[in-house]
Amino acid sequence: MTHNVRIRPMRDSDAAFFTEAERAQGLHTEQEKFLMRLRDQAESRSVALVAECDGEPAGYIHVYPDAQEGPFAAGAGRRSWILRCWSGSVDKAWAAG
Repeated sequence: MTHNVRIRPMRDSDAAFFTEAERAQGLHTEQEKFLMRLRDQAESRSVALVAECDGEPAGYIHVYPDAQEGPFAAGAGRRSWILRCWSGSVDKAWAAG
């Protein structure tokens, strides 16, 4: 089966979508998490991207290239951290078909 995958900037409407998707996975996610990252993106402090599969959001990633704390502060392991964040945002059921 072939899927159409597209990477695009995160939009305001994605905040509600991913909040509900993470809650359905048993996480205690608040929509403010996504709204904050959208504000950071608007201020050029971060990049917030969404992967769409066949026109539906399927995963997200937020990258803070100038972070002063967390995994980016040390400068090591940036690529592996990004890949973990990306793959961790998609429920296995979404990716199954």
